[in-house]
Amino acid sequence: MSDNALPPIMLLRSFLTVGSGYVLSILSLIAILVVLGYGFFPQYVEFQGLDAQARDTIMETNPESAIPPMMFWSVVLLNSIACIAIGWMVIRTAPFAPFSHAVFLAVLMFINYLQLVIAQPQKQKSMTIVFMMVFPVAVLIGAKLAIGRRDPVDGTDPPPADLS
Repeated sequence: MSDNALPPIMLLRSFLTVGSGYVLSILSLIAILVVLGYGFFPQYVEFQGLDAQARDTIMETNPESAIPPMMFWSVVLLNSIACIAIGWMVIRTAPFAPFSHAVFLAVLMFINYLQLVIAQPQKQKSMTIVFMMVFPVAVLIGAKLAIGRRDPVDGTDPPPADLS
């Protein structure tokens, strides 16, 4: 084992940091979509009551009838705030190279949404493209906000600037 090798527990923490950020981003999107949809948009509740084939048909032809634009943009705004918090959390929990963890999470999210865009029908692509462009950037914004507030652990982080 070389002197520069990381202990396995740090690699596990690294994996768990990125993995938990990814899972939280998906769960926050689902939770916000369900809470907003069931709380404020009755057409979304009616859409969810349809069988799978009818839902697919609606999403392929007219997704705005199932997810109105006001609901969509509210979900984007609220989940962007959640992604900012997730980016902050990744910086605070990363065992080493904190910003690299946030970048890796943002790239992972981007690739996930890109795969969805490729697989979706044409009418539904615009919603996922917005997700693909906004949520990874929100993670990076949260990471950037947290990076200046992180306490130096191993002496590699620069000391805080003296503003006096």
